[in-house]
Amino acid sequence: MKSWILLWVGLGLAGSVEGAESMRRAQWVMGAVLEINLPAGTPLEATNQAFAEVQRDDRLWSRFYPLSEVNQIRHAKSLQLTEPTAKLVALALGLAEQTQGAFNPALGPLLRLWGEAKQHLPPLSKIRQATWQSDYHYLRLEGRKLYLDRPGMGLALGAVGKGYALDRAGERLKESGLVPASLHFGGSSHLYVNQEGAPVCRHIQLESPRARGQIALELSFHFPALSSSSNLGQSKKIQGKTFGHLLDPKTGSLLPHEKQAWSVTVLADRGALADGWATALAVLGPKKGKKILQDQKNLEAIWVRQLLPGQFVIEHSAGLSRLGRRLSTHFCSQEKA
Repeated sequence: MKSWILLWVGLGLAGSVEGAESMRRAQWVMGAVLEINLPAGTPLEATNQAFAEVQRDDRLWSRFYPLSEVNQIRHAKSLQLTEPTAKLVALALGLAEQTQGAFNPALGPLLRLWGEAKQHLPPLSKIRQATWQSDYHYLRLEGRKLYLDRPGMGLALGAVGKGYALDRAGERLKESGLVPASLHFGGSSHLYVNQEGAPVCRHIQLESPRARGQIALELSFHFPALSSSSNLGQSKKIQGKTFGHLLDPKTGSLLPHEKQAWSVTVLADRGALADGWATALAVLGPKKGKKILQDQKNLEAIWVRQLLPGQFVIEHSAGLSRLGRRLSTHFCSQEKA
């Protein structure tokens, strides 16, 4: 008999943990609630170490810590990075290539420009300049040294940092033998950690991105990481126009906030990959997204758009099987009910 776990995707409610014999702890870090679920009786010191790992990462990558490496690089043409940051930047640059720029770790100038826009839209000239400064092709990583080959460039690792922090915390738990475990960042990033061996199928229900309590679909999957993104959450109104929080790196503009915008959920082998691809595929949409996913392995995606209460449009990548509103990875579709 399958048990279904409810996940509120992208709007702030962390997922439940499988199994009743577990302990749950949570802390506010990286601007969201990080929840860690471990077997009952696990020493508190183990979760303290995992939380401390994520807090250290936050101090390295956050735009809101003045001494973070993300802020230090704004005032230099090059910077010797710590090993965790260098690995994250390398991963982010790889994602930028794979997503053809839909994920972009160099969006710092554009994020600052739009973040400062309150009553008036940024002038087109400033958008063009910030877009020019946000070209990731001019970020150059040699070993652990990062070079910014255009003036005014900056890093933006928020779209991948939470997933990468989950990966690092999960590795620490696995090295300590504290598995199975699950880690959840807000309602958007999830990681399941198990012993090495056969994949484990999990069964969740995804709620509507617009209406809490409405089930959009049921999903069975065996990937360890799940991440969701949508332009329906945060919004801002400028000169009568409402924008979401997602930026289109090619145009340099925030995407319009639309009630029928797509919400995307990505399944991957690592939290960082799920996070980065979720951002990219939310920008691209299902038509372009499915095409670009054809060249990727161990990566699946589901797009959901609500038209009316209880009425959804669902698109998905080729590695998922669908029966009505139930989706399964091919591995889990063979599992007996």
